[in-house]
Amino acid sequence: MVQSTAALIAPLRKNKREVEVLLERILISAPKETIYGTGAWFEPYVFASTERYFGPYVHRGKTLIDPPVLTYEWTTHEYNFHQQPWYLAGKNGGGKPVFTEPYFDTDLVYMSASQAFYESDNKFAGVVTVDMVLPMLRDYIAKTNLNQNGIVYVTTAKKAIFVHPYEKMLLEFAGERRGITSVSILDLNEEDLKEFNEIHHLSAWAKVSTKVNYVGWTVYVSVDKRYLFDAVDNLRNIIFSVIGTLWVVLVIALLTLSRINAQARRAREETVKLQTKVVEHQQAQKILLKLNEELEIRENRLTQFLEAMPVGVGVLEASGKLYYINQRGQQLLGKGVVTIAAEQFSMLVYIANTNQQYPPEKIPIVRALQGEITRVDDMEIHQGDKIIPVEVWGCPIFDEKQNIIYAITAFQDISERKLAETERERFTKQLQKLNKAYERFVPREFLSLLDKKSVLEVQLGDQVAKEMTILFSDIRGFTSLSEKMTPQDNFNFINAYLSQMEPVIHQHQGVIDKYIGDAIMALFPTCADDAVRGANAMLKKLAHYNQDRQQESLPPVSIGIGLNTGPLMLGTIGGENRMDGTVISDAVNLASRIEELTKIYGTPLLITEQTYLKLAEPLHYHIRVIDAVKVKGKSEIVTVYEIYDAESPANLALKDTTRNDFEEGFVLYHWKQFNEACPFFEKVLAVNENDKAAQIYLKRCEHFQKHGVPDDWEGVDVLENNRL
Repeated sequence: MVQSTAALIAPLRKNKREVEVLLERILISAPKETIYGTGAWFEPYVFASTERYFGPYVHRGKTLIDPPVLTYEWTTHEYNFHQQPWYLAGKNGGGKPVFTEPYFDTDLVYMSASQAFYESDNKFAGVVTVDMVLPMLRDYIAKTNLNQNGIVYVTTAKKAIFVHPYEKMLLEFAGERRGITSVSILDLNEEDLKEFNEIHHLSAWAKVSTKVNYVGWTVYVSVDKRYLFDAVDNLRNIIFSVIGTLWVVLVIALLTLSRINAQARRAREETVKLQTKVVEHQQAQKILLKLNEELEIRENRLTQFLEAMPVGVGVLEASGKLYYINQRGQQLLGKGVVTIAAEQFSMLVYIANTNQQYPPEKIPIVRALQGEITRVDDMEIHQGDKIIPVEVWGCPIFDEKQNIIYAITAFQDISERKLAETERERFTKQLQKLNKAYERFVPREFLSLLDKKSVLEVQLGDQVAKEMTILFSDIRGFTSLSEKMTPQDNFNFINAYLSQMEPVIHQHQGVIDKYIGDAIMALFPTCADDAVRGANAMLKKLAHYNQDRQQESLPPVSIGIGLNTGPLMLGTIGGENRMDGTVISDAVNLASRIEELTKIYGTPLLITEQTYLKLAEPLHYHIRVIDAVKVKGKSEIVTVYEIYDAESPANLALKDTTRNDFEEGFVLYHWKQFNEACPFFEKVLAVNENDKAAQIYLKRCEHFQKHGVPDDWEGVDVLENNRL
């Protein structure tokens, strides 16, 4: 961002207001969560010597929705920004961005970048700065850890600590060590960390580090040597993740301003086009003047030419009196037109598709007398029962002193064009209806994901790879329900149920991939939170639907929903005469199997660990861990979570109350400590006796206590054929 800003500021250096407007535009278009402010700081010679040299600076308001705030930094005897380190660093940076050390301001961490900008002759003109706010970066790195036996932390180019997972303990230790009460994380150094590690027995841990080029930061990963082997697979991913996040913060401004640069280029292109049109208009005026000078000499030839034209042509004098009209014009307007003046033209023409006379001030020939060049195609001429739609142009003719001496109008019968437009509109509406019908079989969102505008563009084999969240839902006990209904009742029931669920999925940016009997498979290409909110909304909608069924003395309907997030291939399969849209991925199969687990644990909504990790704020939901399983043929362990936001207030309160005990028992169970796990599940059932998941785990513990644990049991169950 700082590079593009410097390039845009340089040509505006002599116009202060243009500089201010450009800075405001750049800040408005930049990401609000990352870019706090930008400024332009000029060298003394840039403005008049009578002015104090200034640096316009634009920054965010108090909230993200407030407009940008424009301030100034003036050079004074007490403060001269030309001598500040960041200004000198940018000035001496050779035209490349220079980044500062992170610093605190109003309890937030910032980092600034500065870059020199130059005049057209490469003479140094000043420095552009961009201030980046970094709390999201610190939060992300602070949460990035291997496990309880490993930590990740980052130091700056000057060895200051930027973020550390034990930040609170480290600050307290440093404060005691220095005898002060308030210490900033950026005040800490490697000596503080060394003593802290020795006291907390972290100094013997294995440490891996890598530098982040360009800013000189270092990412450290420290792991307890006893667990080093277990963490090896994650080290590279964690280092790459943290470095990637650091680079995102550094690069996001450049990418944002690249878009601003593109807008600036487009604005310049539009200016060139406008200037070209102005030139063309001026050239046309010169031609008209020349024609006016030769009018008397070539009047006969011109008259012959005008009479031969297939369009009506009329000329008015500056006073509004009709000077000339050709035969075609008289045919269209009527013979009596030769005696009328400009203001009387409105009596001959009407607004299209009405009996209302055309407003005189909007008629092109009248506007031409005012110096305007206009065109309209919403005008009609009424000749008795005959209605003629016309397109009309008006243009003024000037003398050498730019005074209007004539106004020319041309008009043509566009009946055939209007008929064609009517037919096109009819065809377009018919095509829209047809496309709407197609959308019921091939959703518009499916076409969008394939980058297609119409179903006609879809070809066999079209495909796209994308990460999405997959939703599977199924009606519980549908077989027993359907056995009591006729085939027609079955279809009515399924369609009534699906008509309740479909709008909810669409409202949360979901795309229904297919209906499988009473089951629904849907895709959420936007984010995992949309899928979770959509699933909760489906369950709440179902509760209202069951109230209606209860009033009709019909049994309630229960469903199970499974969510999983992962990469998939979306495309078309089939043959020459029949093809279908589908998705192919292990992530889809896992989502289906997770939905089946809802039957075992008696809960309506389960999600995988992959979906959980993609949630923006998992703590915004009522959620608890429910199982850890393997899919048959796969080595990866999948953690499964229950989300119970849609349950009744009473059940929700009971599960919130017992969640900690349930998860303590869950961990002990998977560590094969069944004797210790049982009391926790018993405590859960003492509060919530209907907690089916707690009942299942208690029975499993009692089974293993009585019969022992199989030799090949790894603490997780294998999900096979939709069963544990």
